[in-house]
Amino acid sequence: PATAALGRWILMHAILVLLCKRYGVPFWPERSPRGTRIWIQGFLAMGAYMVLFTLGMKEATAAEGAIILGCSPVFTLLLAAAVGQERFNLGILGATLLAFAGVALVVGGAAHDTNAQIVSHLLLLASAAVWAVATIVSRPLVADADPLAMLTQTMPGGLIALLPFGALDLVRTPWSDLTPTAWGSLLYFS
Repeated sequence: PATAALGRWILMHAILVLLCKRYGVPFWPERSPRGTRIWIQGFLAMGAYMVLFTLGMKEATAAEGAIILGCSPVFTLLLAAAVGQERFNLGILGATLLAFAGVALVVGGAAHDTNAQIVSHLLLLASAAVWAVATIVSRPLVADADPLAMLTQTMPGGLIALLPFGALDLVRTPWSDLTPTAWGSLLYFS
C-alpha cells in the first residue's frame, strides 16, 4: 500500500506537470504566503490524508472505510462554521450528531473488533478530519485559481508526507515482477 500511494503520487505529478507545460499554466507555487498555503493544502490533502487512509484501511473493510470517510463532509461543515466560512445553526448540530451516531453504530458497535481494527477505524476518522481541514484551507485558494495549476501546485506538499511513508517500500518493490494487471491497477489508481 505504501508503494502504491507513493507510486501513484509520482505518476500523477508527472502527468500533471506535462499537462501544465502543454497548456502553459504554472506547475510550481509562487514564493509567497499563498504559495505556502498551497503547500500546506497539498501536505494535508495529497500527503497526510493518503498516509492515514492507507494505514487505516489495513484492518478495515471497504464498507467501514466508506462509512467512516463519509464523516468528512460533516467535519468540513463543522470546521467551516468554526472559521466563519458557513453559518452554524441547530440543523447543522442535529445533522452532525445524527451522522456521528450512525458511524458509531455501524463501525464502532461491533463488540468483536480487535485493537487493530479500532486503530484502523480511528486512523480513517483522522483521515476524514484531515481531508476536511484541507478543504477549508483550499477554499480561499481555489476561488480564482486555474484548477489544473492548483492541483499540480499542491502535489509537492504531499510528497513531504508520502516520501518517508513509502520510499523504502518503493525501492524494495520488484518492479520487473509486476503483472500487467498490477501495472494497470497502478495506472488506474493514479
